[in-house]
Amino acid sequence: MKTKMNFRQVLSQVLNLLLVLSSAYMGYKALSFMTDCESPVVVVLSESMEPSFRRGDLLFLDNRKPSIEKKLEGSEPSLWEKIWHGSPLGIGDIVVYSLPHRPIPIVHRVVKLYESENETKFITKGDNNRIDDVGLFPRPMTYLDREKHVIGVVRGYFPYLGMITIWLTDYPILKYVLLGALGLLTLFQKEESS
Repeated sequence: MKTKMNFRQVLSQVLNLLLVLSSAYMGYKALSFMTDCESPVVVVLSESMEPSFRRGDLLFLDNRKPSIEKKLEGSEPSLWEKIWHGSPLGIGDIVVYSLPHRPIPIVHRVVKLYESENETKFITKGDNNRIDDVGLFPRPMTYLDREKHVIGVVRGYFPYLGMITIWLTDYPILKYVLLGALGLLTLFQKEESS
């Protein structure tokens, strides 16, 4: 009888762990859907945006593009209005974009903007860089297109929280130690009986 209860307790703990993991994944996917971003949370990996953002800062992105200028009749929208309604891209906005030949997205500020009826093209530059990003683009490309390249526009951040991700990437053994410790904690945690 004691063995059966232990098996049930272990099974209950494993199911609880799976429930927590699946809930976190569903929350991430819901956030992705609401913000129209494939990746609504990213980590700054370099120093190119210092002092605005530092390596390890966690950025929250939004990629909704409805125009709110018609509603506001020429007034500049506040940050909260941009978050709530989405907004067109503007000079000074910080974007996360990807290039076809680079696997890691880039976080830089919009410095030049070319808008027409149906497209937004722009050039970016890191706050800590001397020149703009045109040198990073593949040969025939001279600007970025919002529809093709932008993952999201930065709407908020949390300082240094992303360092955990950087450490787990830089030191893979740490990932296995952490997963093992969580697994052991889950298996050996005693459930109180009522």
